[in-house]
Amino acid sequence: MDHRMSNYGTRIMSSYKPPQIQNSSFSHSPLKSQDNIKKLKEKVSNLNDEISLRTKQNKEAQIIGGLMSLIGTLSSNQNPVKKPVTPPPVLPPTNQSNPEMGFLLQSFQRQQDMMFQFMLNMNQKKEKPKKKSKKNIDELNSIEETYKRIKKDPDGFRSILAELDFNDDGAEEYADKERMLKFSANLSEEEKAKILTQLEKNKIINPIKGGFKLKGIRRFRMIGIIVLLPIFLVSNMLEKKAKFYLENTKYMQEQIEVYTEVTQSWVLKAIKTVLISTINDPELDLMLSNKESEVKSQQVNSRIIKLQVRINGIIEGLESITNETHMQQPFRSFFDKYISNKTFIPMNFLTPFEKSRLEFNEFGGLANQNDEKKRMMICFFIITRILIGEIFLKPIEAGIPVTKGSRTVVNLKMIGSIMQNCTLLNFIKVSRKTGDYSVEEMELFKRKRGGKFNQINEDNVSEKLFFVSEYEPSYVYITPFIEMTKRKIYAWAGNVIKVCGDSKTRSNFK
Repeated sequence: MDHRMSNYGTRIMSSYKPPQIQNSSFSHSPLKSQDNIKKLKEKVSNLNDEISLRTKQNKEAQIIGGLMSLIGTLSSNQNPVKKPVTPPPVLPPTNQSNPEMGFLLQSFQRQQDMMFQFMLNMNQKKEKPKKKSKKNIDELNSIEETYKRIKKDPDGFRSILAELDFNDDGAEEYADKERMLKFSANLSEEEKAKILTQLEKNKIINPIKGGFKLKGIRRFRMIGIIVLLPIFLVSNMLEKKAKFYLENTKYMQEQIEVYTEVTQSWVLKAIKTVLISTINDPELDLMLSNKESEVKSQQVNSRIIKLQVRINGIIEGLESITNETHMQQPFRSFFDKYISNKTFIPMNFLTPFEKSRLEFNEFGGLANQNDEKKRMMICFFIITRILIGEIFLKPIEAGIPVTKGSRTVVNLKMIGSIMQNCTLLNFIKVSRKTGDYSVEEMELFKRKRGGKFNQINEDNVSEKLFFVSEYEPSYVYITPFIEMTKRKIYAWAGNVIKVCGDSKTRSNFK
């Protein structure tokens, strides 16, 4: 626009000369002299120079004036369809006898058209849409990623807090600077100074109120602490709980492996006499008959008597070595620890029969241990696992000189069946309501080979022994002996608990 306006006067003084208009009348007016034309041109030149100077000095006024003159023309361009601008018609010269004025009018008309076109082009320019800032979205994504990372790794919580730990003075300065950045561009320096002075007064008059106006990182720090602190505490507690359980379970597992071998040697010493008498009699047959016609025969009666003698010999042998002389202090301490509250026993070591009758605390340790539960654990450890599981069912592995599949192996299996059945009947009612154990007791009598039974009565050895249903007629005949054996086993288990507990009491007084 500037260079066009600067050439405004030169365009008027064009070299173009319109043709002279001749008058058709008989009398014609004489042409003006060349001096008059020269004077007129000088006046036009001076006028153009003055217009150009004023335009340069007040460009805003010139533009506003042009815009106001183009309101009518631009209103037609509001439609989405762009139409070519039709220039206004060329005005004919008002005075045919004045060709110079016609030339001036045409020059002004061309300059006006150029101004119209220029202003129209400026109005048609569209501003490009500004891209939306993703600053807030990035900040939210950063906070969410930080929260997920801390939730997966609670150990890094303290390092996150250390990064967020900065002094409150810095936060207040940051808040003041943030307010300063929000000043309007139209405010004067005096108004800005008044606002800053008022901010300082507010901080001095009411410092407590300002402390609650958390901004930026301070607010994020408080929200992070409120949200992540419970997660950190719970995760830390669960981690310590799991670590505590694993450490104690591992320790007890090692103790069980060591004292399983010690207990096996201790039991072999107790049943040494019974084993020798059973091995040295190759004709000995302790298998009970399942035929009612043979139960009262002299041969079956002889088997029952021999079986009772050996079972009584095993119990008496265990009772004879259940004392401080044959049970060293570490051995007694192990059993006392094994049956006590807050002991962490590996779950894969306990049988389903035991687990269904024991109670455990929130950390996995034993809880609410009473006398019956302690006796049950002693009998299952010594009789079920060691005497029957490691010796009677695995005589060759235990070092007993027998042949696989021989009659001696069957005799040991028969002895183990009677003793295990007595053990189950002794403790089948532990932690059971009155009358509930009668159904489970009948289940022990009705078990059959290959059949399924309640898992809460699974002891991991009965499947390898003889079921009661396989010698039921003889079992009915020896029922009084079964009851007597149950009482002896129950009393012996109580003696073991007493010996181990007494030694612990004496060691505490020393």
